Amino acid sequence: MLVLEIDANEILPGLKGQHAAWKGIGEVLATVPDVISLADVDTSELVQTVDLVVGQEVHVIVSPVDHRWRTPAGLAIVGPSAFGYPVEPVLCGGPSHPTR
Repeated sequence: MLVLEIDANEILPGLKGQHAAWKGIGEVLATVPDVISLADVDTSELVQTVDLVVGQEVHVIVSPVDHRWRTPAGLAIVGPSAFGYPVEPVLCGGPSHPTR
């Protein structure tokens, strides 16, 4: 597992350079299945895991996914445990199911 420290926060990459979790000091702040993206502070360009460098400042952007990925069946396939992380899913804002 690759762990990158950025201002006492850690970005925990998953498979193929995708970000699987974002951990703050003592707590997990976001996990898959939500989309965790990094943007360079100076250029606002999205940064891939392989392009990160020590000391680089980034913004962490978390976007919710379709409600079906947030179900027990969806989480079994793309949740943190699917990437080997022993943490409960931390999903970003919005309801877990559509409000139609």
